[in-house]
Parts: sequence; structure tokens; C-alpha cells
Amino acid sequence: HAFLLNALAVVNRADWTLELVGDGPQLQAVRQQAADLGLSERVIFSGACVDVPQRLARADIFLLISNWEGLPLTIIEAMRGGLPVIASDVGGVTELVQEGRNGYRIARGNQQALIEAINALLDSAARRKDMGAIGRSLYQAHFTFRQMLDATLGIYAGVIQGRR
Repeated sequence: HAFLLNALAVVNRADWTLELVGDGPQLQAVRQQAADLGLSERVIFSGACVDVPQRLARADIFLLISNWEGLPLTIIEAMRGGLPVIASDVGGVTELVQEGRNGYRIARGNQQALIEAINALLDSAARRKDMGAIGRSLYQAHFTFRQMLDATLGIYAGVIQGRR
């Protein structure tokens, strides 16, 4: 969150609001950082929520800036919702975000690339719409519950057959 807030403090636009969903031990520190950067009026701290799909439906861009990830289900949710994604290029993110197609992958620690990706999507509603549509198509083609369940069961079946 600190990395993202530092980047947003540099974005010279007046037309953005960030909603942070979730809580955790760093919540107070992140609130304080937002205040210190003069972003308190633009950052909404929603805490733990059970209505994430509805919140995604109101969003224009999905961001997941982190140092470590497995296969982030949050990105799959954003793709299902037709959102363009900006995410750290860590873990399984490359399996979900196709650079320049349905979003942008940001190298860990590359604040300038993060700022450029945010600006690129803020500058173009058409780009957001196109990338979101591609993400939705990728979700439908590869990441629905049924497809993921079938693939997982197929792996288990292969392992079991290999042991007999």
C-alpha cells in the first residue's frame, strides 16, 4: 500500500479515488501515510467487505500492488468484472495479466512504471473498456469455477494414476 500511495501522490490528476478493501495490522500506518501525503480525501478505507463484486462493478481500474502473490484470485474477480488490471509482476500474476492486453504488470519497485500505467488508464476510457473486455474474455475462456475445478481434478487424477 505504501508503494501505491507514493505513486498516487505523484499522479497529477484530480479525477481519481482509491478504495482500499480489507484490513490488517498495517491499516493505521496506511491511513497515516495517506494523511501525510495529502490523500485522505481521495482514499477510502472500506475495511473487510462482503460485497466485493458490487464494489468491483463500481470501479474503473483494479490494482494489486504487492511484493508476493500466488495466483491472485482477486485479479480473477476483477477480470470477471471486466476491469483492466494493474498488478505487480510477481508470482502467478503473469498467468492472468497479459501485458498491454488486459492490463499492465509492474516490476516490483518500479514506481515510474506504476505511475505511467495508472496515467495510461486514467487518460483513456476506451483503453479501460477494451482491456476490461479482453480480461472478461480471458476469464470466460480459462478461469471460470468449472474450468478451474476440472483442471485441478485432472491434475489429481493424473497423480493418482501415476502412483498405481
